[in-house]
Amino acid sequence: MATVAARMSEEAPIDNGKVSPRAVVEAIDTMLASGQLVPGQRLVESSLTEQLKTSRSVVREALRYLAGRVWSRSSRTGGPGYAR
Repeated sequence: MATVAARMSEEAPIDNGKVSPRAVVEAIDTMLASGQLVPGQRLVESSLTEQLKTSRSVVREALRYLAGRVWSRSSRTGGPGYAR
């Protein structure tokens, strides 16, 4: 079974009109760079799903990938967010 990172590196950003986890990661990176997301901010799955017009499973996979990156953290009660 391939890891999330391995699967994401093989995917095209848009697949058959559906948003891929890789595209969600890129969108979150863009939101961070533009100031729409700030360090320490909680990432709300339902908000990201609505904002990016994609499924919860795609957002979850992207968040799992981001949790492994240096600037991301996942708390037991607060959900994923950007580390300060």
